[in-house]
Amino acid sequence: MLKGRLADCRHFVEMELFTEAQEAYHAAIIEHLDPRWTSQLLEEINGILNVTTPTKTDSELNPNLILTKARCKEEVSVLLKPLVNRFGANTVFKRGIDSVYYFIDQGKRDEAMDAFRSTLANYATPVWTDHNSMQFKAIMEHTPTMNIEQKEEIIIPEGEFPPILYFIDKVEGRSVERLCILEDNELKTYKKVTHNWGGVFYFVNDDPTKDTEWMRVWKLYESQQGK
Repeated sequence: MLKGRLADCRHFVEMELFTEAQEAYHAAIIEHLDPRWTSQLLEEINGILNVTTPTKTDSELNPNLILTKARCKEEVSVLLKPLVNRFGANTVFKRGIDSVYYFIDQGKRDEAMDAFRSTLANYATPVWTDHNSMQFKAIMEHTPTMNIEQKEEIIIPEGEFPPILYFIDKVEGRSVERLCILEDNELKTYKKVTHNWGGVFYFVNDDPTKDTEWMRVWKLYESQQGK
């Protein structure tokens, strides 16, 4: 019984849910251990958890980093590790995670995001799912090269004018154009979505924006290309 309770506590720590971990350790220790042990042990556990900081991926630590698809999947695996440790033998969970990596390999960001959220929703709390979905989205924004072959990640040197990368995807019913640029030390993706029925929509890092923002960066891209 105690072993199972402590396994749950360890899972909270791996999920970086430190408040929940403290509460779980407190409940398990109070229930199963001699009261002479509990006070000092809980104090030591709380002391460790209070100074434990959340994990940060390389792209979070280095805003200039542009990831390859392989490095993108490595960073995603860091987010998923606590769930993989606990549910890795579950066939449905494994199928969901495989679909995330498949869509990354295919360069399909939206589908990868949907697969990530839907898989986590069945195995993690809503708060944890929302937080890690935001991290997943940030990793995607650092991977503008998902649709081209690239062997090494790119780090833009400080002080140099960053190149603007342009990609276009043709999907069913629409075309999606992307301009990726480093602005104010942040990697931004400007997106233009043109539907076959005539609708045109613009986004910056998936947030709606005006066509003038797209045209501003497009003109910079044309200037870079010598047009």
